[in-house]
Amino acid sequence: MVRLFPVLFLMLLLSAGPGSFAQTDTEFWFVAPEISKNGGQNFDLPIYLRISTYDQAADVTVSEPANPAFAPIIVNIPANGFSTIDLSAFLDVVENKPANTVGNYGLHITATSPVSIYYEVASTHCCCNAELFSLKGRNALGTNFMIPTQNHFNNAANYNPTPYNAFDIVATENNTEVIITPSKSIVGHGAGIPFPVYLNRGQTWSALATSQAAAGHLWGSTVTANHAIAITMTDDLLHGITGCADLIGDQVVPVDITGTEYVVVRGNLTNNGNRAFIMATQNNTDIFIDGNPTPVATLATGALYNHNILDASSFISANYPVYVFQTSGFGCELGGALIPSVNCNGSTKVSFTRTTAQQLGVVIATLSTN
Repeated sequence: MVRLFPVLFLMLLLSAGPGSFAQTDTEFWFVAPEISKNGGQNFDLPIYLRISTYDQAADVTVSEPANPAFAPIIVNIPANGFSTIDLSAFLDVVENKPANTVGNYGLHITATSPVSIYYEVASTHCCCNAELFSLKGRNALGTNFMIPTQNHFNNAANYNPTPYNAFDIVATENNTEVIITPSKSIVGHGAGIPFPVYLNRGQTWSALATSQAAAGHLWGSTVTANHAIAITMTDDLLHGITGCADLIGDQVVPVDITGTEYVVVRGNLTNNGNRAFIMATQNNTDIFIDGNPTPVATLATGALYNHNILDASSFISANYPVYVFQTSGFGCELGGALIPSVNCNGSTKVSFTRTTAQQLGVVIATLSTN
């Protein structure tokens, strides 16, 4: 059963350095995942783009380059302002479905000055299965990706459509060849067998797991392309924390944005749900926790280490770059996010506007001067 009163758990990691960039940008590409409606309960509605400006006003344009029937949406936001674009009426041409099929649903968002944007599945019908997807601007674009996710929680049964783990791809240029190697079986393709998908600008494609079991999720899948693409990972209606089933997901970054040092902070999730899922991008990757010189694991490319965050925080390091995906939340209400490394891949300023009366937690990690 899905518990009422979801809690939004927001994790913000601030880092600074020469040439750093992240969620704050003037151009964004995003593909929205299909979320289980569960019949008339409409778990996937409403859907919003939440946009924040900084010290300059911005004209923001939302378009679907591959869908000429989609009229661009333009909003004018003052300096230090906030705007919501309700995309609920466009659900059928925003959610990327069906799996293993080329669609025309990629969102292209441009702004005349830097903004921060997140995509929200609000699920207000029953106050359940809500999640935020932070759009990462240029940091989301690349040609070489691995898919991070978790291997602890199963997708819940008895929902319609049946929820699964998935990743969705959008192309930013015409004539994009994407080579996908799924780590586990997906709809239309077997595990470990590379295959091509051909996309034009704004076109999309979805990889959907065929198993709801945590062991059948798609971590370690690889995606390469001849032109820049963006990828969204989603894991729908995860069950495993008593009384709840929740959506998690995030926009993925390419391998060259990953780092070797991370900080994860324990949240208020029960039943040992506060976890960091560390995935290797190279063979012979040693994983270290809290400065211990003995590695807790040595991973092959695409392998995952499930770290239970028992202390207030954990410092994760590795000899080669890794992805870190964290699950946390409040009570049995699950949330998840891809954690940025502390190696100067973040922003010096971020903005977030509270849009509900539900509990909000903000975690900020900073460098120590000691």
